[in-house]
Amino acid sequence: MKMYVAQEQMQMVGKAWEIRHHLRELHKNNDRHTSLHSLIQARISLSPKNPKTP
Repeated sequence: MKMYVAQEQMQMVGKAWEIRHHLRELHKNNDRHTSLHSLIQARISLSPKNPKTP
């Protein structure tokens, strides 16, 4: 399964059972009232920034 996270969206590519499993893991590892938007923002803030090339 692949997951792409952008500023305002999250795209998951894989088999249906893989996506359901990953969503359940996200739900289990976070507060039940955490929104998808806040999860996306947390992932963006944790991802390494690409250095600008000259």
